[in-house]
Amino acid sequence: MCPVVSNIDKVKHIASDGKTMCGARDFQKEEKGVQFLNLFAVNEKIILAHEVINEKTNEIPLFQKLIGELGLSDKIFTADALHCQKKL
Repeated sequence: MCPVVSNIDKVKHIASDGKTMCGARDFQKEEKGVQFLNLFAVNEKIILAHEVINEKTNEIPLFQKLIGELGLSDKIFTADALHCQKKL
């Protein structure tokens, strides 16, 4: 059983990962598979957020949105290299 985070301020390390669901692609309609993004509280071993990534975007803006909505600041974030891109 995983503990429930009663105080988000105690969470120190958050990992994020985007995934595509296996078998979710429709080849006949040429649709992409369903993609989603998870934010994990590492030491607490729970998922803080789990959201579907809109077909017209990627996980970068969703990751930033979730950080703001959950009020996550002064944390250690682990994310894919995809998040190191700079806007030109």
